[in-house]
Amino acid sequence: MRDTQDNQPLGGDVAPLGMLPFAFNGTGWDRVYNNQEAISVVSAARTASGNSADFTNPNARGGVFVMDMTAFSGTTPTVQMIVEGKDPASAGYYPILTSAVIAGAVAKTIFRVYPLLVAVANLTVQDLLPRTWRLRWVIAGTTPSLTFSVGSVLIP
Repeated sequence: MRDTQDNQPLGGDVAPLGMLPFAFNGTGWDRVYNNQEAISVVSAARTASGNSADFTNPNARGGVFVMDMTAFSGTTPTVQMIVEGKDPASAGYYPILTSAVIAGAVAKTIFRVYPLLVAVANLTVQDLLPRTWRLRWVIAGTTPSLTFSVGSVLIP
């Protein structure tokens, strides 16, 4: 709604509550969000494979995931990142995107999951991000230590 005199939104930049868009999630209503940024994996030295906590995707279609490797040591340390969805029936996980093996190197690697993108092997997949997802990493090498973080941007 706009004020007729100066064509500005009523109440500044806040929309009346009844005008906010909502989407049904199967059991209740979620507010529709714009891009959402988060730290999915906090920067830390890791010596073994692991995974993030589960994340809830309110209504994004996909996401961009940026792995920032800042340090590494050991003999031929490597890491492989996997974006996984959670099956609501079995509570098990399934792979959506599996990266190539990344050799220990200080660098940023970007992974993308989105239905409108052209697939690029091990970096971009043409798929949807499910309601519940997580990141998993597989570390290999002789006495590896890899310091990395992963930031994510969920995109409607």
